[in-house]
Amino acid sequence: MLPHPIVVFQGDRLLAVSPRFREGSETLWEHYRSQTLDKILRELPDGVVEDRLSEQTDPVLLPSSLLHGKQIILCSRHFQHQQFRLIVSANGTPLSPGDLHLIHVLTESIRCNLELWNRRIHQQSIGPEALFLSILQDSAVPPHAAAALRQLDWEEQQHYTVFWLEKRDGSDSLVLDKLHQFMKNRYPGAFSLQYRCAVVAFCNLDAGVEIPCEESLRQSLPSERFLVGQSSSGAGFSLLPQLAKQAEKTLRRARQGGRFFLAAQQVMLEYIHQALLDDVMLQSLVHPAVRQLQRCDRSSGSHFTEILWQYLRLGGNCNAASKALHMHRNTLSHHLLRIQELTEISLDDPQEREALLLSLLISRTPKAGNDGQGT
Repeated sequence: MLPHPIVVFQGDRLLAVSPRFREGSETLWEHYRSQTLDKILRELPDGVVEDRLSEQTDPVLLPSSLLHGKQIILCSRHFQHQQFRLIVSANGTPLSPGDLHLIHVLTESIRCNLELWNRRIHQQSIGPEALFLSILQDSAVPPHAAAALRQLDWEEQQHYTVFWLEKRDGSDSLVLDKLHQFMKNRYPGAFSLQYRCAVVAFCNLDAGVEIPCEESLRQSLPSERFLVGQSSSGAGFSLLPQLAKQAEKTLRRARQGGRFFLAAQQVMLEYIHQALLDDVMLQSLVHPAVRQLQRCDRSSGSHFTEILWQYLRLGGNCNAASKALHMHRNTLSHHLLRIQELTEISLDDPQEREALLLSLLISRTPKAGNDGQGT
């Protein structure tokens, strides 16, 4: 169709080349495939087109930073939450804007064929890649999980964690292809794949192999270009969909806080609070006295809920509670008496204190960046 080398690839897998210019296409692919993460980060400054793609990049004509200014047409397409890319390289004859329409038609045709092929293979496949893609797409463990895990010598009863890696700006990029390649080579005991604009690494903690950690990732990845979120560690395989979501959510928190690496354990109390808030059944069990105090605080501007929380959280220790609330002990005692008068509760009853503490834990909205001592 075009008198130029063409390569179609997904991550580090070559999918197709131009049959008319096979040698030039294979040379183009070999040049791209041989790029390391370090080299591509040097050659693609932050913000150039090749480093900041959308999930559905229409064909663009540009001088390539990777090919020393040579003209290329670059197109990125997304199917089933994965990306494939097409690169056309100028070959004597210059590329022109008119070629963009032809590449657009070609790319759409390739996408349709890939989706048909992928759907057919996916239905027949019980391999690890199909398994982990299904977990990410459907947020559920598919029926063929055990058979796929056996191919990795993993077992369902073992313990897992998930790492979610993205560029700082969250965009798609040729850099992500190399990040995926780096993770596979650096941590071969983990199972890494590209998903949307991220690289996701599933790790078996019982496999006896090296897995990513904050220290090794800091040594290998520039913190100004990447972010990492890690799920909690030690959950069973049945919870892997939740671990993946947790890792992604933790990365979002890292982005908000300007951090390179964040593990779920560092914000676990916030996650527990949010899970309690989201549970409708638990919300229905909140002690009516707590609801009454919350209404009173909203209408009058009082702080009865916070006062009761600090008092109960600190085991009924008035000295510690008054210090946490920055108020005199006598003032605290007055507020506690007022709370009991309003709600007709008794703070001398151990069972009532326990019910109130649990109700406050369920119903209170966590504050961002708390220190784990309260909300």
